[in-house]
Amino acid sequence: IYFLLVTVCPKMHYLYTGDIIALGFLISIYFLFKSYQQTQAAGYLFYSFFFIGAGSILFPQFTILSVLWLLEAYRFQSLTPRSFCGALLGWMLPYWMLFGHAFFYNEMELFYRPFNQLLTIGEFFNLQILQPWELAILGYLLVMFIVSAVHCIAAGFEDKIRTRAYLQFLIDLTIFLFLLIALQPIYCSALLPLLIISNSILIGHFFVLTNSKSSNVFFIISLVGLILLFAFNIWTLL
Repeated sequence: IYFLLVTVCPKMHYLYTGDIIALGFLISIYFLFKSYQQTQAAGYLFYSFFFIGAGSILFPQFTILSVLWLLEAYRFQSLTPRSFCGALLGWMLPYWMLFGHAFFYNEMELFYRPFNQLLTIGEFFNLQILQPWELAILGYLLVMFIVSAVHCIAAGFEDKIRTRAYLQFLIDLTIFLFLLIALQPIYCSALLPLLIISNSILIGHFFVLTNSKSSNVFFIISLVGLILLFAFNIWTLL
């Protein structure tokens, strides 16, 4: 589903910062999930936050996700003083490595740059700067997310407790990313790949576990919507 959504948006075929950090984003989520109800979760959170820290060097606003990660680690019953220190060390390690490189080559500006960019705040709710194709894909993702999230909440009793916790995390993450894009549209190109990843998992879960007449109709409508979205994006390129 992720590659299908990327395919219908030709402008996303270019390499953005978000495409690079998307891999670290997935690995970080994997280790966060591995920490679920682990009594010795320090190692898992260390690796999870290491990839957040590494990604934040390229895209400093990626650090904001660490707040959500800590809240979800608490929900997963894996956040303890020891695992918190492990998470903190994991986030700091890429910056220690960057500091060593910058200090050795006398390029300290390279070390300061992510922190300066993190403090750079764009205009709030300035949605006018978004391109038409970005608004179109965001609208499509929002509709698909609402339907998928409602299904997850309504039919959550059919899933295992661990699965429900994972799905709730993905719902929280998707809402968080939507809010970030709404607050700071200037970072939409970097956040959009992350939003598509979290949304794709929820959409896939919805289509796999539903087999009613209404869900089949919605599946057809969503495919038609994808085709129309692709046609619109091609038209905007002409």
